[in-house]
Amino acid sequence: MIGNYGWRVSIDHLAVKESYRKQGIGKSLVERIKNNLKSRGATIALADSNLPEEMLKNWGFDYRGKYSNYTIKL
Repeated sequence: MIGNYGWRVSIDHLAVKESYRKQGIGKSLVERIKNNLKSRGATIALADSNLPEEMLKNWGFDYRGKYSNYTIKL
């Protein structure tokens, strides 16, 4: 689910079925989301911090603090 806040968006939920994990599907989804949002004028995306930190960092997100969760420039 993606929430739109104008110049920034929030990726609230992202899931890959367990039997399909570790194949780069999640990273590919995030890249497609980033490209789509960038083409719409968004400059930053926030990700829900309930996802594993290692995964978010692997996808290019940076931790920005307790209230802004993880962000990535588009």
